Parts: sequence; C-alpha cells; structure tokens
Amino acid sequence: MASDALTKLSALMHYASSRRALPVYKATLAYLLCFILVFSRKFDSLSEFPATFSSMVILIIIGGAGKSIGACIQSTFLALLGVGVGSICFVVLAKLSHSQVAQGFVFAIFLYPLALVKAQGLKFFAFALLAILMAFNGIYTSILDGGFNPKFLEEYIKAYCWGAVIVLAVNILVFPISSEKELRRTLNLSLEHIATFLHLLAKGYTLELTEEERVVRDQLAQNIRADFGYLTQKIDETSIEINWSRFSMSDYQSFVGRTRGMQLALITAYSSLYHMEKKDLELFKTCFLPNTMASFNQLRGALNLTMREINCSLDSRAMEIPSSQAGYAEFMDVERQDSPSRPSARPISAIDNPQGGVDERLASVSKRLAEEFGEDDISDDGAASTAADASSLHVHELHELSTATTHVQHGGDDVQPAGEARDPEKRDEEEEQHVHMEGASETLPAPQSRSAQTPAGHGAKPSITINVGEKTTTKADQDRQTPGYCIRSLRRIFDRFTADQHDTLVQCLVDGNLHGSDDSLRLSEPMPSLLDMYDYRYVPVDRDDSEKKAGLPNRRRPRKRRTWMDVDASTGTSGYNTPLRTADRSSQAMSGTTAKESTKAGDIYYEIHRPRLDIDPKAGDEVARRSHHSLTRVYSFMFAMEQFVSELESLYHCATPPRDRRLHVHLYESIRRPHQKPILRPLPTSPTSILASNLHLVTPAPSIFEGDDVASEDLGVAESLALLEHRDYHRPKQNIWQTLEKMEEWLRGPTSTFAAKTAAAGAIFSVLILHPTTREWFINFGLTSGAITIMTALTPTLGQSILTFVLQILGSGLGYLWALILLEIFRDVGGYHFNPFGIVCMLIPYALILMYVLHEMPKFFVAALLAMNGTGTMLIAEWSNRVVLGNTHYDTPVLRFGKSFATLGVALGIAATFQLFILRNPARRTLRKKLGALLFAQLSYMTLLQAYARAAMPSDPSRRAPDAALKRVDEEMRHRELKLQAELIGLRPLVQFASAEPQFSRVFRADIINRVLRTSQIILDRMRECRTAIASQPLPDTVLENFVQVLSPYRRRNSQVLQLEFYLIASSVSGKSPLLREAPVELEGAAQVVNFMHDVLVLAARHARTEAGAKTIRSGAFTRYFHYIVGITSLGGYLLSIEEACKDLFGELEDHLA
Repeated sequence: MASDALTKLSALMHYASSRRALPVYKATLAYLLCFILVFSRKFDSLSEFPATFSSMVILIIIGGAGKSIGACIQSTFLALLGVGVGSICFVVLAKLSHSQVAQGFVFAIFLYPLALVKAQGLKFFAFALLAILMAFNGIYTSILDGGFNPKFLEEYIKAYCWGAVIVLAVNILVFPISSEKELRRTLNLSLEHIATFLHLLAKGYTLELTEEERVVRDQLAQNIRADFGYLTQKIDETSIEINWSRFSMSDYQSFVGRTRGMQLALITAYSSLYHMEKKDLELFKTCFLPNTMASFNQLRGALNLTMREINCSLDSRAMEIPSSQAGYAEFMDVERQDSPSRPSARPISAIDNPQGGVDERLASVSKRLAEEFGEDDISDDGAASTAADASSLHVHELHELSTATTHVQHGGDDVQPAGEARDPEKRDEEEEQHVHMEGASETLPAPQSRSAQTPAGHGAKPSITINVGEKTTTKADQDRQTPGYCIRSLRRIFDRFTADQHDTLVQCLVDGNLHGSDDSLRLSEPMPSLLDMYDYRYVPVDRDDSEKKAGLPNRRRPRKRRTWMDVDASTGTSGYNTPLRTADRSSQAMSGTTAKESTKAGDIYYEIHRPRLDIDPKAGDEVARRSHHSLTRVYSFMFAMEQFVSELESLYHCATPPRDRRLHVHLYESIRRPHQKPILRPLPTSPTSILASNLHLVTPAPSIFEGDDVASEDLGVAESLALLEHRDYHRPKQNIWQTLEKMEEWLRGPTSTFAAKTAAAGAIFSVLILHPTTREWFINFGLTSGAITIMTALTPTLGQSILTFVLQILGSGLGYLWALILLEIFRDVGGYHFNPFGIVCMLIPYALILMYVLHEMPKFFVAALLAMNGTGTMLIAEWSNRVVLGNTHYDTPVLRFGKSFATLGVALGIAATFQLFILRNPARRTLRKKLGALLFAQLSYMTLLQAYARAAMPSDPSRRAPDAALKRVDEEMRHRELKLQAELIGLRPLVQFASAEPQFSRVFRADIINRVLRTSQIILDRMRECRTAIASQPLPDTVLENFVQVLSPYRRRNSQVLQLEFYLIASSVSGKSPLLREAPVELEGAAQVVNFMHDVLVLAARHARTEAGAKTIRSGAFTRYFHYIVGITSLGGYLLSIEEACKDLFGELEDHLA
C-alpha cells in the first residue's frame, strides 16, 4: 500500500514538473485572473451592471487558454461568433417584449438551428451554448427592464470580450504552444506507434510473438486507429495559425495523408494476422518462413531506419511521446495517462542497438498503453509490468544491417526447408554477397556477438547469430552513412523479399505442395444428388455429451434441437422432426444409422442431421485448406507491406527535402489552394460522437476527366455499373414531391428530432419567466443559470443523458458547495465583507484539480465545466450584489446555495422529461440503425467491387472496361472506404452509451456488438485488399486467359451467395428480424471454397511448369489475382460470424413462427 502511494506521488510530481502540465497551469491562471479583475476596486466601475461579469467565467473555461495557439484562437473565435449570433437574437427577443407568446415561439425557432450546430460535435459546443445563453438574456433583461435596453446588450458583450482577452493573453503571452509544433509532435507519436506496431506485426508474422507482446499489439492497434482522428483535429487547428516554419499546409496535408496510408496498411496486416493466428500454418512454417527470413529481416531494419530519418526531418528530436496531447483520449475512449519522459537528444538507432533501441520504444509504449487501457484489460499475473520490462521482450529478430559476416542457423523441427526449395544457408550466403556488393545496408557499430534466444514456451524458431569483425572505413561505408541511403535501398530490399516469396510459391506449385496429389479440376465435376444432399438421417447423441453442452450459455452451444423422444422399442420409429442446422458439421459422423439400430432401453436423445454438400471429402481437400490459410497469411501481409513501403517512400520524399524557413499564413494557403485542401465530405452519421465532426483527410487524386468536375461528385451504384459497362446513364430527376419527401425524412431523423426537443425544452424553460405566475419566483431564485444545465443535459441518445445527469449533479453540486465554503470562511475577514485574497488563494488548488480533469479526462468534461462555472457565478453574484452594489437584502450564501440547487433540479427535471418521455432515442436503437446502415453500405461497396472485378478482369480480354472508367470507380471506392472507416470509428462510443442505459427486460450484449464491429472492420480490410490487388495495374492477358476465363463460374456463384448473405444480415440488424437456421453461406458449404482454391492452385501449378508461366508468377501478376481470390472467398466466413451474432441477438425464425 505504501509503495503504491509512493509510486502515485512520484508520478504526480513528475507530471507537475513536466511540460505536459503547462496547459493546466495556463488555464488555471486565466481562471484566477477572472476573479482578480472582478475583485479589483476599479474594475467594477467599468460596468453599469456588475452582475454581467459572471458571463466571463463560462467563456474562460471553454475558451481553451491552456490549448495550443491555433486551438485557442479557433475556440475563442467560435465563442465570440456565438455571442454575435446570440446578440442578434437578443435584440429581436427584447424588441418582442410586448408579447410574451411571440418571445417564446421566436426563442424556440432560434434554438432549433443552434441545436443542430451543437449536435455536430464538441468543436461547436461553445458557439451554440453562448448563442443560446445570449438569446435567453434578451428575454430576461426585457422582463427586468420592461423592454429592450441596449446597455444590457453592451455590458454582456463587454463581459464576454473581457473573457476572450484574458484567454488570448494567457495563451499567447505565457509559454505559448504552437499548433504546428503539436502537429509535428503528433506525427512523431504516430510514427512511433507505427514503428512499434510494425515491429510487433513482424514478430507475429515470423511466429515469434510472446503473450505479453500480443497484449501490447492488440492494444496498440486501437491507438493506430485513434491517431488519425487526433491528427485531423490538429491539422484543423494549425490551418488558422501564422508560423515561421519550413512546411506549408499542403506539406502537412501530404504528411497526414501518407501517414494515414501507412496506418491503413498496418491495420490490414494486423487483421489478417489476427484472424490467421490459430489456423494451420504448417506450409508457412516449412516453406515460406525459412526461405524469406534473411530478406525479411533486412527489410525490417531498413524500414526502421527510414522511419527514424523521417522523424528527424519533421522534428529535431527522436521518436518521443509529445508533452501536450490534450484531447487524445477523446478518440481512445479512455483517460490518457502519463508517459515516460524521453531525452531530447537523439538516442542510438535501433539498427545500432536492436536490443536497446527497439526494446526501449516497445517497453515505453507498452507501459503507456497498459496505463491507458487500465489494469483490468491485462491479466492478473502481471502481464502489463512484464510487457513493460525490456528484459521480457525478446527482440531478437532484427537482423543487423552491416557488411560483416552473417550466419543464420535455423533450429528446431518446425522450420525445415521444403522439397526442392533453395537451401536457406545458401540463400543467406547469397544475401551476404548481395548486401556486400549492392550496399543494401548501413554500416553501423554493433556488439561483437549477439545470439537471439528462443522465448520459452513458443517452440523452436530461427536463431540469429551475428559475428562482426573489425570495421574498416571505405568509400562505400561513407556512402552508406550519408542521409537518404536507406530509402534508396529500401525498394530494392523489398523487391528482394517479394522475389523470395514468388520463388517459393513457384517451387511449391511445381512440387505440388499446395494442392496435393489430385491434379484434376473440380469445376466440371457433377454435384451430389439430392438424395445425398438432403436425406434425413438419425444420428444418436450421447446423453453425457448432450447434458454437458446443455450447460453452455445460449447461442454459444451448438444449435441442435434435442428432443426427448419416446421411441417404440419394437419399431424404432418416432414422430416427425424437421431437419435442423448443426454448428459444426465437420465433427459429425456421416453414418446412416437408423433409430432402431441405436435404440436402447428407455428414452434416448436424438437429433436429426442434414449433411453438408461435401459428403465425400476428396483427396487433397485438407492440403488445399491448409494452403489457403498459409497463402492468405503470406500474401495479405505482403500486399499490406507493399502499400506500407509505397506510402513510406512518398512520406520520405515529402518530408526530407531541405526547405528554408519562411512566414506561412496557413489560412491563406488553404484558401489559395482549394485543390489541395483535404476532402471533408459530410458523412451520414448521427451526432452521438465527438468523432462525427472530425472526418478523415485524404489528398484528393487528380480528376481523370479534364475540365470536368464529375470526379468531385459521389457516384451511385447504378451510375458506377453503367460506367463500368460502358453504357449511358442519366441520373433521375427529382420532382417537387420527391424533394419534399426527402425533407420530411430528414426532419424525422435523429438529428432533427434532437434539435426539436432542445428547442421545445428551451421554450418550456422560458415559459417560467414569461408567465406572470412564475415570473417573480424565477427572478427571485435566479433560474437563468438553468439554461446551461438544460443545454448540456439534452443529448442525442438516452445513454448519453444518464451519464450527463450524473456528471451535472456531481459537478454543479461540487461547484456550489465550494463557493459556499469559501464565502462562509472568508466572510467579514480582514476588513472585507468577503476577503478576496483568501478566496483567490483557495481557488488555486480547486482550479488546478478541475483544470486537470478538464484537460486530461475529457469524459468528465461536463462535471468540470459545471463545477467551475457554478463556483464562479455564485462568487461573482454575491460579490457584485453585496460588495459592489451594497445590496444588504441580497441572499445569504446559504440561501443562494439552496436556490442554486433548486435551479439545478428544475432544469434537470425539464431535460429528463424530454429525454425519457418525449420521443426518446435509446442509444441501442441508434446503434442498431447505424449498424444496419453500415452493413448496407458495405453491401453497396461489395457490389461495386465485384462489378469492378468483372470489368477489370473479364473472361474475354477484349471486353476490358476503359481505363478512365476503372480509375473513376476506383476513386469512388476509395472514398467509400474512408466513409465506412469513419462510420466504424464513430460507432464505438455508441456501444458505451448503450451499455450505460438501464437494462430492464433484455441485457445489452456489448460483447456481441463489438464482435460485429470487429468483423465488419476485417471485412472492410479484406475488400480494400481486393481492390488494391486488382486496381494497381491491369492484369496481363495470360492471367485472364489461363485463370479468369476458366474459373469465372466460381466467381459468379460466390458473388451471388455473398450478396444474398450480406443483404440478409443487414436486413436482420435494421429490422431486428430473426434469421433462418440455415443461411446461404452455410448451405453453400466450405467445400465450394476448397474446390475453388484447389482449382486455382492446380491451374497455377500447370502454368508454373512452363517458362512463360513461371515468369508470370514471379512478376507478381498472378499474385495479385490470387490475392483477390483469397480475399473475396474469405468473406463468407466473416459473414457467417455476423450471422451467428444476429441469431444471438434476435433469435431464429423457426423459434418466432406461430
């Protein structure tokens, strides 16, 4: 206990003394300056209505004095813009003081568009909130003064401007932080995550990943997805700054776009490796891994060094976690914790010292991730601390890039050369000569010897021993040490790695290791008869096994209908039973045992079993299945690395050229180059997440139609199909009724409904002051502050409101209580009615704590905001009325405390009524609808992908679609990929909101929803891989004639089944509809995929035995086609997983029929 307390105290002291705490200190200073000015003797003379000074507090809190300069200017500008818009509403509402009914209606009309703006995200929160408060002040002051008083408007605007001046002065004059510098640091952080994630993926690819590292890898995958959202936010803040810098906005947009491409490539590799970890990979371990280990290790070292050079060109320091990353947790949905400090000087490269460099990065990131995701996510046996310990991370796979003698010894029985494959030792000797002659490495200092040990419990793996002799300095060595040498050899090293993969593939095809002994094509074989496929058979089930499986949770046990059948011992017959699906047919006995033969004394458990289509497994099926798994692992990873290397090269060439520093007006650069601005297209998403307003940036590709802007427009599926099929298409024109119908649909949508509820709640709240009966009570209790509570309490979904209600009660209660304590402690102290010096001093620790919560724990933003605002308004109200105005009849602190809680109760009562009883929108329903829309969007993308494949890989080479059409549809698919990715990221917070809702009838299964989201992410990654494989360049005619033309029936059947299954699960999620027990993918059977892969491999083996065929395979053309086949055929298994999840959620159709 004592050690834990000391550890936390040490971490707190480290945080307090680091630059990371600087935003908290600056925000606290701005908050204190507000009270120092208000408590000053001469400041109160600047206003005729000192009570308006309380308006300064809310702007200072949300103005972002501790943020970067760009973020602060952006927040302050939007806040003042909201004040300006609210001032217009103020004038209009005050002029309508003669008609309270008109004021209420007009106020509701003003609230509707402002609520729509508020729904777009946290970025516009200050704008909408201050506009609404300013508009309500128009009603309040007109009631007090009997009409429009311009002095009230002037004093409110002055108060807000004073708050803006304090915020900007503190932000700019006190240790200013540039958004551009934060953007570079964020890029450094992203590159560190990418480098470490790449390192872990490489270890997973070579089967060397430990359990501790696997935990770090899975957690780091979420950071990779979150990094780009934060990069988007930072580049948006940087766009309004003026900097003396080497980089322009177009440079930064290019950096972010290339980084995004690298992140997508690694996510693709991760999802593939994660899915294939538990598959049979014997072929991979015996053939591909030993023959490519040397070139792969060189590739890893070259990638690492290249990324370090890029990082040094972006910032003078090495990869380090930035000191100020406020807001990053908004994209992680967890609190951001402190990270280990890094030296400012560049450490020794991981190539120089792999055991120290890469281990240090990996240990620091794993420790920070363990803190971010919490101890509960890691096993109790100390996996987090073990992962953080550098000694537990066996980083032995980096093959040192040096011209010294390298000897690779492959140990263990699991890793052996295959058949006629080239001897690994000879390959290594060739690599040594290759490296020495081509200089495809960098000569760097290294220890005399280093032996990589195999981690315990992970089987035998290649052990790498490096012997370094005396170092001699030559002209070639000096060339290798020059900047940019690594990037010049990176492509050559990667090409060598891919060549090794292709050589291994050709050799395995020729040897028959991929398809087994069956060389016949199954394409034209007859299918089994209906009797074989659909005959009913009674299969006995062991009683003990049935009872054992019956104890499993619902839908997690095999879905077999077991009936307690009364069997006649004489006849062995029973009543009629329908054939039911089984969960694992491969494990069932295909015997035709009758009920009479298996009947014993008494009753027996039975199940009726319908066999699969593949009744008689053919020779070589298991070999083809194992080959499918291994080749999926190899080529999914290789295509991801191809994309990664290409993006890394582009990023290097964008970042490393020397540039002179000059003055950059980033806002002008963004306006002056509209064609280089990021694509920020609105997504059809509900405002349930902060991410809804932070869309993805991509560098737009040049239009393929010169002088035509069609490339900037979205293409529908029908238009894309017409474009690919080279036929005319005319977009249907909408008449006035169709336009009105769409408008009505939008008005009924969740965003419009939320805005209407906000407007109605605000109008009801205004009735309390507009109605003569409650007007005096409203003014006496000072219910004006309730407007803030209502505006923050109303949220798009019910789950958000429950959490917000709790935070509002806690935050407001704490704020009012602390104000009461300060007023009572310093009442009549030191000759002051309320001693200002004591109050300000006691506000320091209070503000520090809450500013820390505000900056470091964004999910408690509402509580911290209301706590500080409640304290400020109560203190300023008491000071202004009792000290400045000398109103001795004003409420005592205790009475004001009670009235403030009454205000909170009234506001929460109004908000709760609208949230719970008036058009309530549960987060579960929103999540389900958006998930269904996501699945339909993926169905549209898959339809486009299949049409694109038919156009790019036709059976007849002469019927290939025009290149312009292919490029245009490819651009549309890229755009849809970004939209789908944004939707997937935006759905994650909804799961948390749905989990927070009350669960009365049915328990919300967050685990099932997360499983669907993960599977949808994998489906998107697989389809992106398929598009990348066939869209990079046209396939040669030899591939079309020898493979596509022969195997096109497989592709057509697979497309029909996938579309039907996708439509069924999307419809099931959208309408909460149960599914049939037997789905199309399941009826199709795994045998079709096995037969497809078998025939592909047989054709490839025949083709590889010819000189032209072997050349085609080595060139990579067949590899791209094969990768498309692997990706598209794997979708059935993922769709089956989503189907199982739908049945877990909504049941099966047979169970719901009357």
